[in-house]
Formats: sequence, C-alpha cells, structure tokens
Amino acid sequence: MVTPWSVISTTGQPLQAGHNVILIVSICSSPPLPELIHLKPEFKVKGIDKMLTIGNIARHVGVRPSAIRYYERQGIVRPAARGSNGYRIYDRDAVKMLLFLRRAQSLGITLKEIKPLLDLASQGQRPCAHVKHLTRNHLQQIDRQIRALQSLRKELRALLRRRAARPRANEVCPIIERGVAPKL
Repeated sequence: MVTPWSVISTTGQPLQAGHNVILIVSICSSPPLPELIHLKPEFKVKGIDKMLTIGNIARHVGVRPSAIRYYERQGIVRPAARGSNGYRIYDRDAVKMLLFLRRAQSLGITLKEIKPLLDLASQGQRPCAHVKHLTRNHLQQIDRQIRALQSLRKELRALLRRRAARPRANEVCPIIERGVAPKL
C-alpha cells in the first residue's frame, strides 16, 4: 500500500556521525499535481550535533589539525570514533581536553608535565596539588628570568650611554668590546 508520504532509505543501515542523508519525499495524488510544494526537510540524528571532525574541533579550539594528531600519538586525546570514510570524529570531551591542554600550555606547563596530570585525572584523582607544585616551580623560573632580563636591561642602558671611540686593532665595535670584558 502506498501512503501519501513515503521515505525511501538508500542504505538500509543506521546513520553514523558525519554521514549525509538524502531524504526523498514523494507525494502521491491522482491526478499528479504540478510542482506546488518545495520541501527542505531537516532533522538531527541523536548525538550528531555533539560530534566534530578534526577540522571543526581544530577551529573551535584554535589549534591545527596536525597538533591534534600529535596529541593523539602522545595518547593525550583520542577520537570518539571514525566514520566509514576514515575521518576522525570527536565528542565534547575531546574539546574540553584540548581546551584544558591549550590553557595549561599558555601557563607554561609542558606536555611532559601535563601528561601525568591527565593520568591522575583519568584515575579519578584531582591533580590540583601537583598543579600547585608545578606552578610554584614555574613561578620561581619566571622570577629568575625576570632578574636576568632586568640585569640585561641595565647593561644595555649602560651600553647606550657609552661614547663610540676609535676602534683599536682587531676591534669590531668599541661600544660593545670596551664594556666589562672577561679576564683571560
């Protein structure tokens, strides 16, 4: 029996994230009607709106797809699935993980330091004490770098106050070379 609305499935298989579906709608009437109705059916398969391809997730997080593949090789992030076309498909958890990773790196935490934090979190433990330890170490390192940069600034300002003299034999620039020279 033909119903007024018929939907024809071309594959007969369940939909997977990332697959396009063509919906064919036919209206049966007698006599046939001229083309009066234009349908643009839209529907969502449960869960598809939460799945992203590597390009989409890269744009959303602000990293390159090659970086995501690198993080995969390091075991930091995994695709939720692969489509039949072989494309990686990620869920919102992967987005959260990549945003955490990006934020941690912006704070100066290296991938080598991030990996144990993620391992602790995957075991159900909160790595916050470890994060504080890392933060203290990074803060000390930054303080050392600031002191070194302040010393360099002082030396460069002193260099700018020097007068250019005539170069002696084998001198390139007396402003630099007549500063504090190491004793040999």
